[in-house]
Amino acid sequence: MSACPKCDAEIHNSTYCGCGWKRPKGVQQETHQHMPCAHETCATCAIIRYKVKTGWADFCYTHYIVEVRKEQDAQMDAKGYKRGYASNLAKTLAAQYSSKTL
Repeated sequence: MSACPKCDAEIHNSTYCGCGWKRPKGVQQETHQHMPCAHETCATCAIIRYKVKTGWADFCYTHYIVEVRKEQDAQMDAKGYKRGYASNLAKTLAAQYSSKTL
């Protein structure tokens, strides 16, 4: 954490402080490290930590959705529903409600 050089208040990555201090232009602010997605070929920064069978994994948004869909399909198969039942139901409901006028 960084502190204001004028009043020693915590300013984190701010460019201004309440005391009137202003970060000079051209001075780099602290940046966060790039956290890679757990998917092997993905170069996108991970934004979500999700618990998987082998422990915790960091995923970008796209691969998080893929992982959740895989898990949902596995749960639906275990309960005896057809694969894609939930997404087909969602499409059917969306079609029904989009045709109605509110």
